[in-house]
Amino acid sequence: TARFENDAFADLTFVVQGEDATREFKAHRFIIGARCPGLRGMLTANMAEANSGTITLTETEPLAFKEFLRFLYTDDVPAAALEAMPDHLLDLGKKYGVTRLVAMCENALASTLTVDNVADRLMLSNLHEVSRLKAICMDFFGRNSVAVMTTAGFKRLCQHPRGTQLLGEGLTVHTASSTNKRKRDDGAGAGAGAGAGAGAGAGAGSGEPSVADIRGMRLAELRAECRKRGLDPLGR
Repeated sequence: TARFENDAFADLTFVVQGEDATREFKAHRFIIGARCPGLRGMLTANMAEANSGTITLTETEPLAFKEFLRFLYTDDVPAAALEAMPDHLLDLGKKYGVTRLVAMCENALASTLTVDNVADRLMLSNLHEVSRLKAICMDFFGRNSVAVMTTAGFKRLCQHPRGTQLLGEGLTVHTASSTNKRKRDDGAGAGAGAGAGAGAGAGAGSGEPSVADIRGMRLAELRAECRKRGLDPLGR
């Protein structure tokens, strides 16, 4: 922590250009090189950044980069920063190959899922290919699908370029969750043996597609299935 807060003998400058501000941060190249695989290559002798001692990062929020830099020095992120900007820190962790930071951000995002934010976090996990967080979001969506489908985040999901794919995966989870609940309810009313048969019969007679059916649907069929459930797959 002391070294992070003291730029004495710093031999590297980051110029961080965000949407609303540009800031400079001093650092020590031996720490950055040792802790950050994604920036290490810029510090080799034949790179312009190594010769100039300056690395310019565009489209990066300075406040998030400050906490990213803090993590490289201390192996920790303040709880307040994880709560305020886990998405930005996840982006930096994935971009620069800092796997422990990615795991910390996954935990923070997964532990604070709500009906209102799960669709946005599903898109975030898909964008950064964070499979564990994506699976947790899908499970949450499946268990709370009716409420999630009324949110502004779900509308953004429908409008997303990968929205149809994610919506199909979400419907798969929703269908599996509904089928399992139906079987549990039937089993509770008629005994385990009879309930299994009744559950299968209820699924077959309900007109709902199976998980396998949804996975095999073409785009037009998936959109039609969304509309049957009162959803506009184009997010209008």
